[in-house]
Amino acid sequence: MTVKLSAQMLREIIQKEISTIVMEQTPTVGKEQANTKGTLDTKMIANILQVDPGKFSEAVRAAKSGNRSAGHNSILGDVFVKLMEASPEDTVKVMSALKKVTGKEEDK
Repeated sequence: MTVKLSAQMLREIIQKEISTIVMEQTPTVGKEQANTKGTLDTKMIANILQVDPGKFSEAVRAAKSGNRSAGHNSILGDVFVKLMEASPEDTVKVMSALKKVTGKEEDK
């Protein structure tokens, strides 16, 4: 039995296989889970950096669960940019808040 493939059919098969290989090798964005212990004072950080406290808290919860959306990533990115722009005093305050949260693996 002979199977004839047109050039178009062959292109489609190759493209589908390439897409499958690429998808298997591409890490899933937003699935990295923050495996931490301690309490992060998101309201204080949000107030210092002048971002929406509710949205920032929600983004932090999503980061802890490993289920971030593009919106969560956007808020977290905004917080990082504002932290880079912050005064040295505000940076120290935010970093002090971050020091209260540690990776669970550090307790070993």
